Amino acid sequence: MRREAKYRQCENKCGSVDAIATTNIIPFKRPGLGQRIRSVFRVDATLEGTEEVCKRLGGIQHTLFGGMWKFTSQAVHADTAYSTLPLAPHNDSTYFTEATGSRSAIHSRLFGTEQDSARGISPKTLSPKTVKVYPERVQLQVLHCLEHRDGSGGDTILVDGFYGAARLREQHPEYFRLLSTYELEAEYIEEGHHYRHAAPVISTNPATGDLKQIRFNIYDRAPMAFRSGEECRSYYSALKALAHFYQDPGNQFRFKLTPGLIVVMDNFRLLHGRTAFTGSRVLCGCYVSRSDWLDRARTLQLIA
Repeated sequence: MRREAKYRQCENKCGSVDAIATTNIIPFKRPGLGQRIRSVFRVDATLEGTEEVCKRLGGIQHTLFGGMWKFTSQAVHADTAYSTLPLAPHNDSTYFTEATGSRSAIHSRLFGTEQDSARGISPKTLSPKTVKVYPERVQLQVLHCLEHRDGSGGDTILVDGFYGAARLREQHPEYFRLLSTYELEAEYIEEGHHYRHAAPVISTNPATGDLKQIRFNIYDRAPMAFRSGEECRSYYSALKALAHFYQDPGNQFRFKLTPGLIVVMDNFRLLHGRTAFTGSRVLCGCYVSRSDWLDRARTLQLIA
């Protein structure tokens, strides 16, 4: 049964660069999970307050959505996020050559390493420990709910993409091979923009087989052409099997974003989504580029 996340607000406001990255971090606990998300900050519920945190994390990555973006349910972009509809767990910008966001030491503490997943350790059974960090994959995606009036819903959903991929490799190795070799095309089209990129849903290190990246997004898939009906059926069966792990409430971490709390997520590993909502809801956020975050993390000795 899904349990609501609980959080404790930090009393301090954002201070120095060092405080932003190491001290002003709210313990964000999930009952039954012996871990904490440390990438949620107490800040002013404004675009400017959010931007200050993002700059101190390393810098703001510009995309077609802008640098710092602010969005509501008004469809100003051809993106399902600009609606009140529920969003199934997904990775952002799979249509980019290099998808925005990646993995941080913070999120390794919550979800564990890919070795944990390979050993069958689920998000519910992880215990606090120091884990290996893969700095070459570190980038960040930031979300902050500035306002939600006259309505309900809109719970944020996070899922460990590596855990699902590891379970798929264990239970359906033929599906894992297909999803880690077949290049799935993703596409984004709106006036003045046409992005398209093909890559496997599951990326692995060719030498070690370690998981590197998940590109799972049911909304961004381009029209697909297969060599045969058998290949088509096999591929969709593989996607369905992987989606089973991501849609299982037992593998999901659900919580309510509220004004003053920022969540920083790993778009190469974490899938995110939301429940449907009513009322007026305003979110803002940005992407933090890999090089800038690595520069900041090394300066603060968060990684080697």
